[in-house]
Amino acid sequence: MALGSVPRKRLRVSTPPAAAAPAAAALVAAAPRQPRKNTLQHAGLRNLGNTCYLNAVLQVLLRCPRLQELLRQQATASSSDDTLLSDLSSTLELMATQQSSHSPSSLLERLRRQHHVFRGGGQHDAQELLRCLLLSVHEAWQQVGPRAAERVGPSAAEQVFHGELEYTTRCLQCDERRTTREGFSDLSLSVHHEQPLERVLAQFFEAVRSA
Repeated sequence: MALGSVPRKRLRVSTPPAAAAPAAAALVAAAPRQPRKNTLQHAGLRNLGNTCYLNAVLQVLLRCPRLQELLRQQATASSSDDTLLSDLSSTLELMATQQSSHSPSSLLERLRRQHHVFRGGGQHDAQELLRCLLLSVHEAWQQVGPRAAERVGPSAAEQVFHGELEYTTRCLQCDERRTTREGFSDLSLSVHHEQPLERVLAQFFEAVRSA
């Protein structure tokens, strides 16, 4: 293939096996957007020593109602409540309901036991934390009985975050095309101040001409 080529990325969101959508999630999706003053009120999170990377991720996940519903279903269907899946579900539930600030110490301790990189009191990357969190949720769900997994469907992490990127490289001389695919749970985007997210995504998927 000639050096002059145009790699092009395309997003392909995977479709998990059909599962009955929870009534609560359907109501959330159908409800009109509420004024900012009526948005969900929830408790803050205490900093347990350079844990702002964890707190930031939890605040974002709290705004994913579909994820919360799936975590609640899967924690209930799981044969054990001693998993990171259950810890994350209960932490988000407390954040959404209690009035005072919450300490995510139980979730943090489990993360540190399962992922040694978070041990100690150092600062860490929020994206790295999110990836480890989603991986742990997925692995915890894979350990439940097959009947529960069939009833509820793929893991919450897989249903909400899993997608597939398709890369197509085209030769500018012979027009030969090669396509590869890879799964992802997050995208690394370069977001600048006041730049619309739609524009950032468009730039990410733009064709790139090599020398």
